[in-house]
Amino acid sequence: MMKREKLKKTILQAILAIEKELELGSLPMSGPKSTKQLEQFLNVLIKMLCSVDNGAVVHDALLNEGMGEIIVDSWPLDSPLGEIILTAEQEYNRFFS
Repeated sequence: MMKREKLKKTILQAILAIEKELELGSLPMSGPKSTKQLEQFLNVLIKMLCSVDNGAVVHDALLNEGMGEIIVDSWPLDSPLGEIILTAEQEYNRFFS
């Protein structure tokens, strides 16, 4: 599979995982792994997906700060959703480096 298509698939998996988590509606409104934080991550991932299509790096403060750092610093260590988002972010950074 081409690198671009593999990356798009990985980002889309993260988007769908976040959407599924948000649909459950059992998250707090703020704080780590909250509705607000997942909505922010979702918006960044959508921008990332679009940027892969047009070949331009996303310049977003949340992406530049690193969603991964936020996840590692404040989410439970065994979070499958965190792992999916981390993988998408890492592959995206490798693709554009």
